Amino acid sequence: TICGLSDNSTQKQSAISFGNFEKSANFAHSNYCNMGKVQVQIVGLSEVKSSDDIYWLLFKEVNGTRHAPILIGKAEAQAITVGLRHMQIPVKLTHQLFAEIAQEFDITLTEVFICDGDDKPFTAQLTWRNEVRYYTTEARASDGVALALCYGRPIYMDDAIFDKLEAFVANGD
Repeated sequence: TICGLSDNSTQKQSAISFGNFEKSANFAHSNYCNMGKVQVQIVGLSEVKSSDDIYWLLFKEVNGTRHAPILIGKAEAQAITVGLRHMQIPVKLTHQLFAEIAQEFDITLTEVFICDGDDKPFTAQLTWRNEVRYYTTEARASDGVALALCYGRPIYMDDAIFDKLEAFVANGD
């Protein structure tokens, strides 16, 4: 199974080959997100009481006390639950299948960066690598989280999301 797979030996080799990655990755993220990058962990997943198809996914800073919720769909909530609980299911979910196919082509997810979509839902920048280079793709935040769980990779959130939530609460909106 792909979920929870670790490839530390490949990471060490890539770090040598791609010494200037941090500079290029920040440039890629700047097109979609602010530069404040905060590592987060999932602390909760809860159904929205007024809907059977919408869930709250709650994040907390790894090195802090701030929390941030995002709304996700039922299918993504199920995929995230499978990843969080390291469940073995008889037929692969879409995220697991995608991770397995990517692995067959030597493509590995390195991190997920959740961004504020302003006038659209939260998005995520997924940073991938193969033997030659690093590159990013954009996805729904929930899909990015499900893939991060499959690969056991870190999840980051744009610091501006926390700032907006604090302003929202302070204003009583």
